[in-house]
Amino acid sequence: MKMPWRNKLSRRRAIIGMGACLGGAVAAGTGAKAAAVCLLTPDSGAGPFYPGLVRADIRAGQPGAPLDLSMQIISAGDCAPLENARVDLWHANALGLYSGYGNQRGVGGMAPHSVNGQDYLRGIQFTDAQGRAGFHTIYPSWYYGRTPHVHFKILLDNREVLASQVFFPDDVNEDVLSNWDPYREYAAKRNVTNANDMFLRNGIEGVFCEVERTAEGYEAALVIAVAPPARR
Repeated sequence: MKMPWRNKLSRRRAIIGMGACLGGAVAAGTGAKAAAVCLLTPDSGAGPFYPGLVRADIRAGQPGAPLDLSMQIISAGDCAPLENARVDLWHANALGLYSGYGNQRGVGGMAPHSVNGQDYLRGIQFTDAQGRAGFHTIYPSWYYGRTPHVHFKILLDNREVLASQVFFPDDVNEDVLSNWDPYREYAAKRNVTNANDMFLRNGIEGVFCEVERTAEGYEAALVIAVAPPARR
């Protein structure tokens, strides 16, 4: 499946930093800009819920603000793109509920919900020769104790090398949660931001994004630097 955001990304400004969400494509292994992003991306843990299906479009009919998320996986240090890396990605829906689990409260004021047997907003992709993989999804919502975020894992040769989380600027969070359905029904009850997220306030590091607004929704692109496992 062709990822429509790839051509758009090349026209954007690069945001350089550790595991940064980038607004432009990075030529891995070339130049000062490439070197600047080759620091090891921090590991922040997988979280309690885990994915399963190989697919790029993980929406599965879920309503919410469209989000196209593209990731480039590179080797820490030399910035070489990593082909055939496995990228597992999952997150909550617009009501703060993860698929496949019961007794979740999601956003504030909701009765406990069960979504057992559902598999929305979970997916696996494998990187191409440039180390890139992408997902069509929706913007994640907040829920008790957690600001909007996306979980991901990177596996090389079937060995996990990174488990981390993607976070978004709070002004973008506010825009989505206040202006899009169905998030805005619960926007006034939101009591958690990036400042008091239970992970971030305790010093857990993740990947912070710049997000671009588009006519259809939102776009973001990640450059993730990992340490390949030692050969057995």
